[in-house]
Amino acid sequence: MSMESWLQADFSGGLAERQVASDFGENQSAEITGMVLDRPEVLRSQWHLASPTTGHAIADMGFTDDHLVFKTTAGDWYWAAEPAQNAGGALAATLLHNAPAQDVLGEIPFRLVGSTWVNALLTNSVDRTGEAALYYDAAGTPVRFLFTDSYPTDGSADAMPRAAVSTMWGDYLLLGDIQWRQDPDTLFGAANAQRYPHGIWFSKPGEPTRWVDDSVEFVGQASGDNNIVGMFPVDIGLIVVTTSAITVLRGGPTSHSFEMLRRGVSPTSKNAVCWWPSLGIVAWVDHAGRVWHTDGREVKRLDGPLSDVDSGVDAVVVAQDHHLLVSRGDTQYCLTMQVDGSGAWTVLSANPATSRAVERPSGTWWLDGTTLRRWSPRWGPRGYLDDTAVTQTFRSQPVEIEDGHQNTWWHSFGVRATGGSAGGQLNGAAVFQDGTSAWSTGVATPLSTLGSDVRWPAGGPARTFAAQLDLEGDVILDQLAIWFVGGQARR
Repeated sequence: MSMESWLQADFSGGLAERQVASDFGENQSAEITGMVLDRPEVLRSQWHLASPTTGHAIADMGFTDDHLVFKTTAGDWYWAAEPAQNAGGALAATLLHNAPAQDVLGEIPFRLVGSTWVNALLTNSVDRTGEAALYYDAAGTPVRFLFTDSYPTDGSADAMPRAAVSTMWGDYLLLGDIQWRQDPDTLFGAANAQRYPHGIWFSKPGEPTRWVDDSVEFVGQASGDNNIVGMFPVDIGLIVVTTSAITVLRGGPTSHSFEMLRRGVSPTSKNAVCWWPSLGIVAWVDHAGRVWHTDGREVKRLDGPLSDVDSGVDAVVVAQDHHLLVSRGDTQYCLTMQVDGSGAWTVLSANPATSRAVERPSGTWWLDGTTLRRWSPRWGPRGYLDDTAVTQTFRSQPVEIEDGHQNTWWHSFGVRATGGSAGGQLNGAAVFQDGTSAWSTGVATPLSTLGSDVRWPAGGPARTFAAQLDLEGDVILDQLAIWFVGGQARR
């Protein structure tokens, strides 16, 4: 009988968390950990993961134009200069003030005295004590503007209502999950305030720090499970994500209609939903751990190749260029979108993000508990956590011949892989036949000494065959080949 081969030179199918050979699609793999789809068909080690030290345990964070602003677990706020795209290292933190009850909401335009507009970071909270604040850069350092009141009257200046989320829609600042009048016929104030988790307050047009007292709308019904957790302008209107429904205000800020897109697939917090700029969509993890997206017209699921999980509580999502980073349970995933609209999942060799995650020109910043992390696509060696090379694992899908009821003689397998700019190494290879480990080798060898093509013996007769590679450092995986005797391999 002749020698046949099964070749995988295209890894664009990404990860499929499956067990049975027939459940895998073309170009899918059983395990991809510590790697991302670097080019349409090639796997490469994940970006450099840095842990920029600040000397503090961090509870929340955001950015001005050029600076990181963060809150410590003690409630103190600090700033530090954001590094350039190709730079890193420790961050020198400078104390701003103490305001433990405030949270980061997002960025808004802010007009200074003299009609100069700046980009400012808004901190606020629906149930906070104290007043909201804005941080913006002036003369090379962040400064704080503190609002004087939480209960604006029509057109009053320097008053910011209490709220949990915010966004800009055209010339309007929108606040969601708000405090507003308990008695609509009585003046708004501390004695006449109530939380409306489904409420949206529109600022005056072109004046995001001034408010008209009755410019409030409600999304859905008032209930304990209908909290607004995200608002995102799109070409057809405003996507409003609540903890009970995905909705859209179709039209513009001054004239729009309410439309329910879907119920029962909502996220549980604002950290679990994000805007994905490169695709023009909103993505989120719902209460059951499923990953979805919408453009305001329809709602679709993104995580078909992944296994179901028990819960999406504490999930965190953030977009990074054409990648979506999804933390759910104890795993951080990466979804890479292709030009043709297809997507490929991989698992990142990192702890999951636990709260805030922000994409910036310098990389993607996120919190691992109280530790600051930074994915750095343009700085630092790939396949490393700070100065330590991370372990990466690739396992092929189980291969079987078309008549899967009989054994096949699996002869050998080989790989074409090279070290990236930081160099990589092969820590071992293993064979899985009929789902059971049949053979392995664990000799750590730099890829530079192996050459681009490496070949090992397989394990002999079995119904299915899969090969596993254990790698480290900066690795580029181009091709996997499996040789067997007789039959035709099923793709």
